[in-house]
Amino acid sequence: MTADAWFFPAHFKNDPCQPGTLMMEGSLQAMAFFLTAMGFTLDRDAHHFAPAPGQSAGLRCRGQVTPRSKTLTYEVFVTELHDGPTPRLKAHVLCTVDGLRALHAADLCLCLAPNG
Repeated sequence: MTADAWFFPAHFKNDPCQPGTLMMEGSLQAMAFFLTAMGFTLDRDAHHFAPAPGQSAGLRCRGQVTPRSKTLTYEVFVTELHDGPTPRLKAHVLCTVDGLRALHAADLCLCLAPNG
């Protein structure tokens, strides 16, 4: 992240910050990284990551990423992990900015689904 990132001037007029939707996308990417690191993508070339259909998640944005922010950290707290034809990960994700809570996603669910 750099102070001249495209989203800072584009989000709120005269209040540059990263949109919460981008932090939420980062949460899903952290979960995808977890599934990949656990080996779930090894034999699934024709698969893609997608939010689990029919699953809702809670989202709280309580802090801002600003051009002065230094470190954005994602922590994935796994609550469920399912293997099978469509692996699924359910987790709480905490995003902190310079050590302060910024976003909490509760019961976020991500699948590794077959293409097509």
